[in-house]
This record gives sequence, C-alpha cells and structure tokens, in this order.
Amino acid sequence: MLISLLVIAGCKKEEKSLPVLITVPASGIRATSVVMGGQIAWDGGTEITARGTCWGTEPNPDKSGSFVISGKGSGTFKCTLTGLSPTTIYYGRAFATNGSGTAFGGEVKFTTARAYPPTVETIVDPTRISYYVANIITHIYSDGGAPITAKGICWGLNANPDVVNDNRYENTQPIDTFSNSYMCNIGPLMPNSDYHVRAYAINSAGTSYGIDKLITTLPVPQVTTDIPYEITDNSATVGGNTTLTGEDVIVEIGVFYNTAPNPTISHHQVISTSTVSGEFTCSLSNLTPATIYYVRAYVSWVHSSRPWETVYTVYGNEVTFTTN
Repeated sequence: MLISLLVIAGCKKEEKSLPVLITVPASGIRATSVVMGGQIAWDGGTEITARGTCWGTEPNPDKSGSFVISGKGSGTFKCTLTGLSPTTIYYGRAFATNGSGTAFGGEVKFTTARAYPPTVETIVDPTRISYYVANIITHIYSDGGAPITAKGICWGLNANPDVVNDNRYENTQPIDTFSNSYMCNIGPLMPNSDYHVRAYAINSAGTSYGIDKLITTLPVPQVTTDIPYEITDNSATVGGNTTLTGEDVIVEIGVFYNTAPNPTISHHQVISTSTVSGEFTCSLSNLTPATIYYVRAYVSWVHSSRPWETVYTVYGNEVTFTTN
C-alpha cells in the first residue's frame, strides 16, 4: 500500500503558474528615452516565451498600451523606452509571458528629463572651399537630450544665415554617436565671393546654430582670346592667354569657333598642345572662303587639392575674322 502511494505521488505532474518577476528601476533617463527592465525570480515552471516592459502616463500600464519586447527566457533583462515626451511623469512595469499567461512586476514611476536645443559647431576646412561649391562640416556636441530631427549648413551673403530665410543643405546621414561630424556640400556659389555659413541642428526643443563663419570662394582662372592672324581662304591661326592660380591644374586649352556668335563645346573645336598657364595658339583649317567666323578661347581645369571635383570650363572673350 505504501509503495502504491509513492508511485502515485511520483507520477503527479508539477504544477504550472504565472512567472514571478520584479521591475528594475529606471536608469539613463533622458528627455525622450529611458532604460528599464526586470528580473525574473521564477519562470512558473514553464519557458518564458516573451519578456519586456510596458509603460504609459497612467498607473498600472499593460500590453494594451506601449510596450517593448526584450527577448525570452529567465534572468535579468533591460529595455530602452523611446518616443517619450520631455518633463513628463511615466509609469512602467516589467512583464513576462509563459504557457500560463502574462505576469507583471511592480510599478516604477519616473519623470523624463528636460530637453534643450542641441549644441553644434561650424567647422571650415579652407582646402575644401572651391569655385562653385564648398564642403562645410556640422559637428554636433550634444543632442540636448532629444533626438536630432535635422542637421546641416545654412548659408547666405549676410551674417548669421538661418534655416528659414537663407539657403540650407540638410545632411540626411544617420546620427553617428562616435564621430558626430557631418559633411555638407553647399552650392552653387559664385567664384571669388564671400559667403556666411553656419551649422544648424534641430530637435524637439528648438534649433541651434554654430558660430557664423565667413568663407571666400576661389577666383576662376582667366582666359583671353587673341586676334586671329595668318588668315587665308581656308585657315587661320588663333590663340589666347590663360592665368591660373598655383593650385589649378589645366586639363585642356583650346578654342571653339563657328559661323554664328557665342561658339561653345557643341561647335567646332581645336585643342592646343599646351597644358600650362600662359600663351597658346591653335591652327584652324578646312574653313570656308569669304566667311565670317566667331572664335572664343577656353580653358578647362581642376583644383589639385580637390580631385573629387568635376572639371570646370571658362570662356574667353569672343573675336571675329573673315577668311579671304
């Protein structure tokens, strides 16, 4: 009889129940986020299939409102609650779910921090200022406790440009918590001109600006067209003169010509053998006798310290000549 009772007791299934857990107090409290979690003291005799934290602005929050999952299984876990409002009282509870249902830890009350406008700096690298564009860096030192929703550079001809009244370039790169520096390519700009530039960053607390900085774009190379000579019925010699800065590299020099004014790259072209600053000549051939021709010298160049730039081209003055 005793043996039978022991066998029956040994075969009885272990009783299952809801998990038992506690809510870990809030930490890392910011204006729009906080870290919370829980610790599971007992799994209730069956596997924890989901665990996390729920929260709200009213007491006793549950999964019918805001919640975040933090894996499964027993032990201690943490969750980052995001999308919160600054200076607001919230209530949070950890939860755990097993085969018997969902259980909650005790309620934790916390108040989010105040949000401030970001702290941002305008960084200018003179080697990245060109003729028609400039690369200016927006550096964010602090997000003010709230996520940055926009960042970039604004610029204009007057001091202290802003995002409402002046030009702006928005850098859409995700926030990088390691560097916090964002390159902004502003333009189009006018060569040999002064511009005011300011970094900006925006969060829910407002818009912040870096210090206004004045930049000057580079002067473009100059090119003049000389008066044609050695004119025959089907040929002529024409050239020009180029003046470049020490950091400019000539890609191509030559002349464009046509029987209509303002010849460009879409018309006849003769390329000079010269690729250095100074005088150059080009020989035009296969011309039509007794015809008026319009000629313009040109120079195409890049800046030696900015290989990332495109090739630029400027034209000289227009001159005319008539074949014999």
